[in-house]
Amino acid sequence: MSRPSRFFVVVHVPTRVRVLIWRISSLRRSRAEEAERVLRAGVELDEVESHLPLANLLESKGDVGEAIELLERGYRLGDPHSAYNLYLILHERDAEKEARTWLWRAAEGGDEVAIRWLAESSEGLE
Repeated sequence: MSRPSRFFVVVHVPTRVRVLIWRISSLRRSRAEEAERVLRAGVELDEVESHLPLANLLESKGDVGEAIELLERGYRLGDPHSAYNLYLILHERDAEKEARTWLWRAAEGGDEVAIRWLAESSEGLE
C-alpha cells in the first residue's frame, strides 16, 4: 500500500488578519518577557512563590540548568512543590536516582501529588 501523497492548499489571508496574528504573537512574547522580569524580581527578594513559575517558564524556553537551580532554591526556601517539579525534570532526563530523592523530598514536605504517587506506586518501596 502506498503512502498518501501530501498536498498543500494555498489560502489567501487578508492583510488585516495577518496583522492581527502578528500582534497577538507579539503580545504573547511581550507578556512572557514581562512575566519573566516580574518573577526574577520576586526571586531576588527570596519570594518563594516566584521560584516555581519562573523555573517552569525558563524550562519551557529550554534553560533547564537555571530552572533546576531555581527549583532547588525554592525547595530550600520551603516549597515542596519545587521539589516535585524538580523530580519531573530529572525523571524526564533519566536521572532516576536523583529524581527519586527529589520525589521523596516533595512528599516529606507535604506535596500531595508526590504523596499520592508514592502511595500508589512501587516507587515508594525503593
